[in-house]
Amino acid sequence: MRIDMLIFDGAEDLDFVPPREILARGCQAAGQQEISIRLVTPSPQHQITTAHGMTVLTDGCIDETCNVLIISGGGWVANDGRGVRALATNKPLLEKLRTMHKNGVVMVGICTGAMLLAHAGILTNRRATTHYAAQNALAEFGAVLTRARVVDDGNVITCGAVTASLDTAFWLVERFWGSSVADTTARVIDYQPSPDIAKPLANSRTVHA
Repeated sequence: MRIDMLIFDGAEDLDFVPPREILARGCQAAGQQEISIRLVTPSPQHQITTAHGMTVLTDGCIDETCNVLIISGGGWVANDGRGVRALATNKPLLEKLRTMHKNGVVMVGICTGAMLLAHAGILTNRRATTHYAAQNALAEFGAVLTRARVVDDGNVITCGAVTASLDTAFWLVERFWGSSVADTTARVIDYQPSPDIAKPLANSRTVHA
């Protein structure tokens, strides 16, 4: 199993740094040493600079062979020419996201990362959420706006603003490896995950990576 995290210049630090640690700890607690977690970019880029100035080395470029793709947010609300707003016009990236979705990759939009999924047409008629300042835009793209901290609609998962990334990561740990592993991981880092999870409906296209 491979989990890729899409990052880029202007990505929110909290959208991918804590989730990466939580997922890594979850893998360890579950004894899943063969699982890899990579930081990938939309196009070849050795390093990125986050929204708050942290320089991060990357592991490669996005491709279609991962099992889970976690998309960071950042740049949508600030509208500073970087991040999600800039990538929303990147047609090759949007097409790649559509292809990955069709091929069964579990797509996870963190905060305004959901807007990339919306621009790709992946959230049309799907339950979803995002940063409160982008929720109206999300609904305009055809998503069924759902008031929850994390919304799991089967093979598409989205969450609210910034710190909801932690709760999303714990939900992924629980979904893939069980509540016991999630509880163990939460105790290790002394965090209480939010119970505000909109779980898949009976007819949701649930995929277990």
